[in-house]
Amino acid sequence: DSVASRGLGDVYKRQTQGLLTAQADVEGGLAPYSYQWNLGDGSSLASQSVSHNYLYSGDYLVSFTVTDDQGVSVSQNVNVNVNVPLAVNTTFSTNNLTVQFNADAIGGFKNYAYSWDFGDGRTSSELSPSHVFESYGRYDVTFTASNGEEEQVATTTVIIAAPLSITEIDYEITQGLLTAKAEVAGGLAPYSYLWNLGDGSSLASQSISYDYLHSGDYFLSLTVTDDQGMSCLLYTSDAADE
Repeated sequence: DSVASRGLGDVYKRQTQGLLTAQADVEGGLAPYSYQWNLGDGSSLASQSVSHNYLYSGDYLVSFTVTDDQGVSVSQNVNVNVNVPLAVNTTFSTNNLTVQFNADAIGGFKNYAYSWDFGDGRTSSELSPSHVFESYGRYDVTFTASNGEEEQVATTTVIIAAPLSITEIDYEITQGLLTAKAEVAGGLAPYSYLWNLGDGSSLASQSISYDYLHSGDYFLSLTVTDDQGMSCLLYTSDAADE
């Protein structure tokens, strides 16, 4: 739509889901011109054509001022009704059983109400709460933001796992034949295993059997990685006998 402006020609504007595009036609005065848009939300732009994203729905009074080369200025006000869909985003970080949740809500009208459901029977109305889970496991956590007119929900799965550790390596060497098995605790299954056997060879299973070609002292290492990419490393050493 357009708004007639004496001395400015027309100011054209279009708003779609919070994106305002506007242009002013200038008549008279002495070029070159300078332009100033005040967009009603504390933002300003200085060009003849502008594009601006509003964060929230509402009515905004947009003012446009053009000044010519002689310092003569003319202004025009335009009312813009903005409709921005409500959207939410969540993130979290874990520290053993403690999880810090963070959320953002933009769009819609301000004065949001927040609600977290942590999936363990407890809730919070804070925007960015810290929550302590009582036990390890998987939890479907839901965040809801509402403003009385619309509501948005974001659900994420939080995995709380005990620290990954190799609790035991049971191994035996008989006439150069190594047999070994590892026991793992914590982390999140399934696990991947990588044995480095000290002679340039490696194997990738929980239980291994390997023939050394020569006697000597061999430095063994085992790395275990869980389904979340958490790794732990354990070293041992022994001799491959005759």
